Amino acid sequence: MSKVTPQQVQMARDCYDDCLAELDRGLGRMLERLESRGLARTTWIVVTSDHGEAFGEHGRFGHGNSLHQQVTHVPLLIIPPLEDAPGTPSVINTPVSLRDLPATIMDLVGVDSETAFPGSSLRQLWDSSASTKPLSPVLTEIVDREKSDPSSWKTGASVISDGLTYLRSVDGVESLYDLLADPRETNNLSSLSQHQEQLARLRALVKSYVPANPDDPRQIEDDDVDDD
Repeated sequence: MSKVTPQQVQMARDCYDDCLAELDRGLGRMLERLESRGLARTTWIVVTSDHGEAFGEHGRFGHGNSLHQQVTHVPLLIIPPLEDAPGTPSVINTPVSLRDLPATIMDLVGVDSETAFPGSSLRQLWDSSASTKPLSPVLTEIVDREKSDPSSWKTGASVISDGLTYLRSVDGVESLYDLLADPRETNNLSSLSQHQEQLARLRALVKSYVPANPDDPRQIEDDDVDDD
């Protein structure tokens, strides 16, 4: 692959920004129409995304090949009906999983989601009267399917817990970041002695959910993982 120039990266960023601006205009038109038809007072609005895009961060471009925040940290806006809206919008800094979004929507519209969807309602994060249930782990995974034999596919995964994010690449390379102090994930803490207990805990958490090979129930051993 030929080297990408800074000018090409900037052009890609500008094109992406143009796409976001058009989405923003479309969302604005939708909100205006809801209000003009008298529906905004009784309509819940949820805005989110399935992934972001990398523009050279960590040597990656696009999506589907990285578990870093540029790809996995997506917006989530939950806008209540105007008749129920609080006076001041609130920002919730707790990382959450989109896996809990269907159960959240069912809860907001008054439908029992106990058997319909997995996960728990996020409503408990802003409504003290809501029922409290464990939220889904903030887990992300990708599968390397370049080879035709499914038994040779490899899985990468990441998890966010207690302000830390742990990543295991499809090649088994580990990294650990402090999201509060290092939101761009530039300082890998996985080799530092003071973080080995946290590293082991998050490694075990990821292994309990995501095997290294999706067709192989055996987990990768700790000795098979290298620090970058």
